[in-house]
Amino acid sequence: MAGTAKARSADVIVASELTRSYRGGPPAVDRLSLTIRRGEIFALLGPNGAGKTTTLRMLSALIEPTAGHVEVLGIDTRDPQGIDEIHNSLGILPEVAGLYESLTAYRNLQFFGRLHGLSDSTIADRARSLLTAFEIWDRRDDKIETFSKGMKQKVAVARAMLHDPPCLILDEPVSGLDPEAAKTLRDFIRDQRRLG
Repeated sequence: MAGTAKARSADVIVASELTRSYRGGPPAVDRLSLTIRRGEIFALLGPNGAGKTTTLRMLSALIEPTAGHVEVLGIDTRDPQGIDEIHNSLGILPEVAGLYESLTAYRNLQFFGRLHGLSDSTIADRARSLLTAFEIWDRRDDKIETFSKGMKQKVAVARAMLHDPPCLILDEPVSGLDPEAAKTLRDFIRDQRRLG
């Protein structure tokens, strides 16, 4: 119940003094602090190796920082009691999409939707809406292994949005998309922000 009350906060993600080192080497991320508010579109920009993916993994509670802390919707990512609520509150698109190649686009969404506790009717409605928006509804029954990189990316973004999370964390979401598809995705994200 406390997590639900906290979820109404204007601050979706608050990171304080985040640091992450690997095997005692120099920090991949060094004392990063940031606040992402509800309705904001926030981007991390930098060259390869700058720590962007590491930062996103810490913000989404997939790895722990070496120092500092993160709160997602008011829940500390170090609190094991809150991890499930954090993960259900986030739509995560990792650097590697992680789709099941032998499943169809629809079955991939159905599988991940069920992991989030969605009913089959909700999955069907959301899948139709998202795959139509990304112009691949007509390919829903084709196996992922037959898709281009850009089409796989669209399915992965749809998977991140399927459970209608209040916060999306997208690692290079337009990677592999042609310019028109990238524009469609950017416009869709802006529309989602407007809709709340």
